[in-house]
Order: sequence, then C-alpha cells, then structure tokens
Amino acid sequence: MLPHPIDTRVGVIVNNVGGYSRGVLRGIASFASARAWVCRVEGVNEASLMRHLSDFNGLIVQAATPAQLTRLGAIKIPVVNVSSKLESGQMPSVVSDDKAVGRLGAEQFLRRGHRNFVFYAPYDRQFAKLRHEGFIQRLAEAGDSAAVIYDPDRLAKAVQKMRRPLAVMECNDRAALTVLEICRASHLRVPAEVAFLGVD
Repeated sequence: MLPHPIDTRVGVIVNNVGGYSRGVLRGIASFASARAWVCRVEGVNEASLMRHLSDFNGLIVQAATPAQLTRLGAIKIPVVNVSSKLESGQMPSVVSDDKAVGRLGAEQFLRRGHRNFVFYAPYDRQFAKLRHEGFIQRLAEAGDSAAVIYDPDRLAKAVQKMRRPLAVMECNDRAALTVLEICRASHLRVPAEVAFLGVD
C-alpha cells in the first residue's frame, strides 16, 4: 500500500479584487488540487500568516510595497511573488510579461486603423511602466508615437483637446474606468471618438 502523501501547506497572500488576482487564485487552486497542497488564503494583509510561518512550507504572495518585499525576503521558507507592482529581484517571481501586454494593446489599436494614441496610468508602478514601454515600442515600430500621462487631471484635458478618434490604453481596468468617466462627463462617444483598452 502506498503511503499517504504528506500535505504541503502553502500560505497565499493575494488580493482577491480584480481580474488578475482572481486569475492568480484560480491558477493556484488548480495547481494545488492535483498536488495535495493545503492552502490558507489571506488578502493583501499578511499579518495573520506572518505570525504563523511555522505552519507553512512556503508562501505565494502578491508583494505590493518595498517594506513587504524586505520582510518576505528575510523569512526562512520559500516565497514566490506573483505581483509586478515592484521590481522583484529579491525573490523568485511569476508575473505577466507586461511589456508584451503593452505591445498587444498597441497592436490592437494599429489593426483597427488608429493614429492618435495615449497611454494612461494613475501611478508609476513597475507593471505600468513596463506596459507603457511595450506600448510605445510597438507604436514606434509602426512609425507612430503616443502621449504618456500619469496624472488624471492632465488626462481629462488631453482627451478633450487631442485629435480624434483617439485610442487610449490604460495600465489596468481601474484606470480604464477613469477614462470612461471622463468621456461620459465630456459627452465623447465611445468608441467612435475615444476607444480605450484596459488590462486585467
């Protein structure tokens, strides 16, 4: 008779809000179910898990701050990061290819014949910077360029003043909602006057 597999206990610190995070959780659940993993899932507040590290063989985390990376880098069990909000050289990471995400966004707009572009992010986190770089690179290969805006007030003015139809790629879906609200307040038709593309 085969011995019963020893459970692997994994702490999971992942925000459960947003498409990206829910996709990460689905992936962990799928992987864990075939491997006798026992997972304890917490939101982005890791305090509860960090008090009970001896209960776990490893952690999967969505690291969001430099202080969190430092704390997690000092613990004695394996830690894998699943967030590209920060540069994550301090620990192994499994993250989206954010530059490719930006390139795909630009490619979508180019295929649809757009020629006036904006990239918008309300913050300069690592994933937003990489998506912005990929977006700009792909447009440059096609002989085009884009305004890059990291300020919502400046974005509202740009959307109203720039030549239309305008194609706006946002760093994520939360930023895309900001663009939709600006268009609604300015009575701009979507997508005829302003097409926009969120991520996640």
